[in-house]
Amino acid sequence: MVGGEISYEQISGDTYIVSLKMYRDCYASGLNVSTKFDSHVNLSIYDASNNSLIRVLQIERPADSTRLPLVVEVPCLPDPPDICILEMIYSDTLIIDIPQNGVYLVNQRCCRTSSVLNINSPTQFGSTYSAFIPGSNLFINNSSPTFSIVPPIALCAGIYLELDYSASDIDSDSLYYDFCTPYHGGGAGNSNTSPLPDTPSAPPFDTISWKNSFDKNYQISSSPSFEINHETGIISGRPDQIGTYAFGVCVSEYRDGLKLGENKRDFQMEVTPCDVEAAAAIDSAVEECIGLQIQFYNKSTLGNTSFGTLEIPIPPLILHQKAILPIHIQTQVFIQLSLSRLEKLDVRILLSSHITFDPRLYLSLLLLAKPVSITIVLILNRVELQNLQHKSIGL
Repeated sequence: MVGGEISYEQISGDTYIVSLKMYRDCYASGLNVSTKFDSHVNLSIYDASNNSLIRVLQIERPADSTRLPLVVEVPCLPDPPDICILEMIYSDTLIIDIPQNGVYLVNQRCCRTSSVLNINSPTQFGSTYSAFIPGSNLFINNSSPTFSIVPPIALCAGIYLELDYSASDIDSDSLYYDFCTPYHGGGAGNSNTSPLPDTPSAPPFDTISWKNSFDKNYQISSSPSFEINHETGIISGRPDQIGTYAFGVCVSEYRDGLKLGENKRDFQMEVTPCDVEAAAAIDSAVEECIGLQIQFYNKSTLGNTSFGTLEIPIPPLILHQKAILPIHIQTQVFIQLSLSRLEKLDVRILLSSHITFDPRLYLSLLLLAKPVSITIVLILNRVELQNLQHKSIGL
């Protein structure tokens, strides 16, 4: 198993749709009981006031699983990594009588793969997926936050990445994102320590044991280390060591300053080598001068980064009115722009004010794929690239 998460939606009163998402490696199919999707999942319901068991429910497996798309956050990857993850969503509509202090929904499953680098004895640890439904002592109506998109199944080593771990909440509660240590649950024995416990255990839950220098805030070997935006759920950083990592992210919901619960996504990340060559590409093909602003979609990749302003003199050009002029710098200078946050670029060009030209610049705009606005200004006798809003220019 490579991960999972649990969430619920209140339909009305004591009626809830509970959804448990489970993820596993495609290539583990049919190997043994600890790696395949189960015919059902066991869901314990505990009274939050004293952690006493109310009952255990079973949710049956749907007919089909879904293969997650290979999203590695790097365009134009010529040789995608051979990684395959299946998603199974166990979901049912349940009638749950919520006591005053609320209830915990708990599912547990073992085991993690032996290749996980950041925890000790990974095959001895499983996972616990838990959700809290508040009672009347807080609020009688609530649905948990849900992550908006499926997690990426591969991260490219050595490439700066931004991962979208944002969530939505149908109650419009305030959301706060943070890294968190995954829970342990299940085991290799019988009864409650089996890979599929008949009665998932009550809180408080054990956690995995981090290995060496890893901890809640440093779960993947990276430089710069991964950071999370607590308001948006965007995670950024550069993984620097190939391997498999347990990875936990929590989104907590607040209403009127009170914490109602959280959704903890426990998902195994695979850092893989990506053989990507730097390439400059845009999808715009402008035939004539159409104004001072040109919108194009940048499809370039990679590039080294530095800061500064570049001015390059160009030899005098003899041009006729209305001539088409590709802008080509006849030197060995190779211009690269590499920050994914770049939104605007001012290019000032040695031209006469009466000349039309082809604005497809012979520059390498090395950015992650995103819309970029470029402004072209006609001036005398030089090309000047200005780095606006502290953006990055690499030479």
